[in-house]
Amino acid sequence: MPYARNTGSAYEWAMALYLGGFFNVQGPRWTQGWRPTILAAPDAERIRDLAKTLEWADKGQGEKLAARIKSDLRFADARDLDDASQDDETPGDILIYTGAGRHDRCGVSVKYETWVCRNPSGSYFLSRDYMTSMERRLGKTVIEQYMADMRTRFGPPANWFHKKCRSQVTSDFIRAIRDEVCRRWRDASPAEKQHMVEHCLPFRSSVRYVVIRLNKNFREWRIRPLGREHLLLDLAHVRIEPRPRTSQYVQLVHDSDSRPIAKMQVKFNNSILDEHKGKNPPFTLEDGTACRPGKPFTSRNFELL
Repeated sequence: MPYARNTGSAYEWAMALYLGGFFNVQGPRWTQGWRPTILAAPDAERIRDLAKTLEWADKGQGEKLAARIKSDLRFADARDLDDASQDDETPGDILIYTGAGRHDRCGVSVKYETWVCRNPSGSYFLSRDYMTSMERRLGKTVIEQYMADMRTRFGPPANWFHKKCRSQVTSDFIRAIRDEVCRRWRDASPAEKQHMVEHCLPFRSSVRYVVIRLNKNFREWRIRPLGREHLLLDLAHVRIEPRPRTSQYVQLVHDSDSRPIAKMQVKFNNSILDEHKGKNPPFTLEDGTACRPGKPFTSRNFELL
């Protein structure tokens, strides 16, 4: 069986390696399949080191995490482990078999310093006409306003280009898009809302699962079961509104619960002004750097709360 890799899977595979050892898993999916694949991976040494870091973490963090997973997912023994990316019905990263039957299983999703669960395209929330008009506005006037603001406040491009210097011009442009997302949701039909939500939910799972968030040094963790995402399917009672104290986020709220269910970031993919590669750049800075407008309608960070 092939096992897929992605940029974040070192943490996922390290967690599997730790849990497989801690639970003393002896099933064939693990011992003859996934575990040998992990140990033969090009970055196997790093994966093993991460797993050992969790095992040796202060205050028994590894043991506490394993105990919490068993408690939240309500199983006594982990008989087998497999890569959840191989199963279309399962969320997350690690599939735990707790019995002999197909339904005797649960899942673990591993996150690295984030609760972001999906990255839906901004096009799911905005009309093509609106995006075209905003891209035209960005290229004609907003970029010039942005560069003028940067020159006035920071001087030459070396002081601000790709330096994460904040600009009110950028904030105003993103705020306008954020408000349009909210407006379009209010005016959308039930079918349109269904289309938007389906591209945000992490999974409609047939098994219980939890999400683990690990910090950078792999020594601390937070865990929580997902339980309120089903409210997003009750479309008639879900609203999207600006998230307080920020111009970059909207939040999804259900009428039955004042706590937001999820938040979504509205932002440029890299920056309002990005480096241009190729001929005929739309803009050229004083130092000769070729530039183009950034991309405000690519992926969004969608995070369940």
